[in-house]
Amino acid sequence: VLAAKGVTKWSEYNVMAGQFFDAFVFLGGSGATLGLIISMILINRKRNKQMIGLGGAPGLFQINEPVLFGLPIVLNPMWLIPFIGTPIILTVISYSAISLGMVHPVTTNIPWVTPPILGGWLITGGHWTGAALAAFNLVISVVIYLPFVALQRRMESKKMREAANNQSAAM
Repeated sequence: VLAAKGVTKWSEYNVMAGQFFDAFVFLGGSGATLGLIISMILINRKRNKQMIGLGGAPGLFQINEPVLFGLPIVLNPMWLIPFIGTPIILTVISYSAISLGMVHPVTTNIPWVTPPILGGWLITGGHWTGAALAAFNLVISVVIYLPFVALQRRMESKKMREAANNQSAAM
């Protein structure tokens, strides 16, 4: 593919150049929180309806403050592992895929608010492998966040049962 464009060496590109992180790592903002929102839709749509509504649309455009402060992720030790770990894993996957030649290298600049899969396609100069990598990374982020969303659901259910038991015992 690159030979057709006159590029002879992968070393002519910097793999982690420019908006690499916006297109392949920070899907939905820092911490790849679009994966968290999708996980919330898959696991517990009814209970998280308000958070999904507030964070979903901005998350598509890499704005995740409603999720960071509304869930809250900030100062919540349970969310520390996926919030820090997901971008690390996505960086390794993306760097490896581009370095190994599986994905077309980053060739252009894009606005940081470009939606994830479209951003992957645009940043690689319109090559489908960029969109495929962004989609793959989005799926990986959902898989990473799923157990933590399930854990939060169990913790909330337990708190609600305890509150109901305490209320009935008080009567």
